[in-house]
Amino acid sequence: MLYSKFQNLEYGITMLLPQDILPLMVLFKESPNEPLHQAKLSIRLHWSASALHRSLLRLNDSKLWNKSSNRVDHHVTINFLRYGLPHVFPAEMQTLCRGMTTAQLPEISRPEIPFVWPDESSSTMGIGVQPLDAGFVYLSHNETELKPWLDLVEVFRLGRVREIALAVKTMEEEYASRNA
Repeated sequence: MLYSKFQNLEYGITMLLPQDILPLMVLFKESPNEPLHQAKLSIRLHWSASALHRSLLRLNDSKLWNKSSNRVDHHVTINFLRYGLPHVFPAEMQTLCRGMTTAQLPEISRPEIPFVWPDESSSTMGIGVQPLDAGFVYLSHNETELKPWLDLVEVFRLGRVREIALAVKTMEEEYASRNA
């Protein structure tokens, strides 16, 4: 299991864990007008209710999700993904392997050797990038509308400037379209 490089376990201070990014991205994509049903979300993520509850508490402590209003703070989330995520949870590159493509934005042409999450059920060869959580691969297989949002996480982690600017633009446009 990955841990934040800034987590302080000695003093009992809990910080974000890599798996916390998964519900954050699901909640970011969901409509802000719909109430959060933790039971449905835990089933969707294949998590226990207690694991989701602890994750939401960590997101609340990090000011990425507001427990009282039951909403993701979109601006803080975008800033965290852009400036914090590559430092707190840096991408772990692997050798060439078979897997599911990731870090692909529609506006960018496909590279010759794409980045992939290692996955034996996929047929694409590419540079392996260890996902933050196994749930990223699972949800990408089962919820295709969520896959681009999970790919954005890898765009931020890999730290390529042009792609990061496009990822921020994509997230801001999604947020603006909801408030229009």
